[in-house]
Amino acid sequence: MTEDIREPIRLRIGPALVSEGLISVEQLRSALDMQARYPQFTLGQIVSILHKVPMEAIDEVKVRRMVMPQFEPVLRLRLELLERRDRYQRGLIASGFVTATTSNPVRYETKTVESHLYDRSGGDEVQKVYSRYVTTELLVAVALRTRGGEIRGMVQAEHNSQTRQLVISDSDDRLSSTLYYDLKALYLRTIGG
Repeated sequence: MTEDIREPIRLRIGPALVSEGLISVEQLRSALDMQARYPQFTLGQIVSILHKVPMEAIDEVKVRRMVMPQFEPVLRLRLELLERRDRYQRGLIASGFVTATTSNPVRYETKTVESHLYDRSGGDEVQKVYSRYVTTELLVAVALRTRGGEIRGMVQAEHNSQTRQLVISDSDDRLSSTLYYDLKALYLRTIGG
């Protein structure tokens, strides 16, 4: 069964930091008040400055609680798309051959992105939209457990906090050579094909 991943996960960093015990509800409120006055800073940056929480701890919570829950369904979808394009293979992913998936971020890097949109139609340049968001680039170790054994590989992904969505940034060729071809070969050996 394919999980529906079109709707992004709605968890926000503030409540995640509270539930992890890094800050209290009162500290979150004060950070949100401060963010309203200083919109050029992310909430994570304000929490770090105001409440002395290391950015590394904030980034780790974000990756574990907000980014990684999206990874496995997105990976499964990409593998299903590769299978659909493979004219010689059917039933590999949908058959339930993969019994479990383990994914662990090996490395990640977060970047704050600022975007400005200006309107010049009236002769004067007027800023119409300002947005600030965080992107997280990840390298994820993946293990696909199957009825015939286990396949391991590394996958690159990127999460955008503005859209709250994760994408596998590996090309189809790289994802095929990293996971799909080995998975397909193991499947064919297992079913005797």
